[in-house]
Amino acid sequence: MEDIDLGFLAEGSLKQSDLLDVECSRVGGPPLLLRSKDVASIKEKCGSNKNFLLQMYAPRNNESSFHRIIYVFVDKDGKAQEEGWTKGIRVFRSQASKTEFKNLDLTLEENFNSKLCSPREIEVDSDPSDEPSEVQQKDLQDVKVETENPTNEPYTKATGDTSFLKFQKCISRAPDQILRYYHSPSSQPLWCNKDGIPTSVPDCSCGAKRILEVQIVSTLLAELEIDHSAEDALDWGVLTIYTCSESCDLANKGIAEEVCWLQKFSDQGIEAPE
Repeated sequence: MEDIDLGFLAEGSLKQSDLLDVECSRVGGPPLLLRSKDVASIKEKCGSNKNFLLQMYAPRNNESSFHRIIYVFVDKDGKAQEEGWTKGIRVFRSQASKTEFKNLDLTLEENFNSKLCSPREIEVDSDPSDEPSEVQQKDLQDVKVETENPTNEPYTKATGDTSFLKFQKCISRAPDQILRYYHSPSSQPLWCNKDGIPTSVPDCSCGAKRILEVQIVSTLLAELEIDHSAEDALDWGVLTIYTCSESCDLANKGIAEEVCWLQKFSDQGIEAPE
């Protein structure tokens, strides 16, 4: 299995039968909850100001998380989505063992039906990057960009935010990607800004460490049915989601909340020298 999988939006809206498929990851539409009792928990945590954004089917190789779903809700008001550990984005984990699943009352919760877009499946493919790891980990202080001068003169160094340059380069390999899913606990997130990076990650309520699981990139914004010119429009560079490293059974008893770090693009960007 590749360390990183990329998520892409499929063409066309999902059928009702697809919405009832627990293994169908999707953006928009109503979320499919494993337990009807979780509706009240989500309403309590989200209030009336959150829109359902997406859900991902992400099972683990253990009995308690044989079925496992990550849900993401976003505040309707982009101004409420502060940078850092934002409460403008709420992330929930729900899971069930194979035995538990047989007795669950799956609920397609229409009260959470997304106003952001019609339901579309998230299709997954591996990251097309073919760079060796030592190149990916290279300090970007010396990254060079080719100027428009078609001569054989030496390249000149780029100036500006080199994390943004790396972000652009990775996204350009698969520009339609909307999310990046990480399988290895040692994977490093892709940042779009050299500033605004967390120095630590809150532990799970069970006491276990949280680890990087998925990043939702800004390309998804273009697919949402929102007024992008509005002052309070949704806006992010990358949403980085960390989840319990043990996939603890708090999510077998109800909804377990995870954490999201919101990072916006640097104002500095990347500039080639004159």
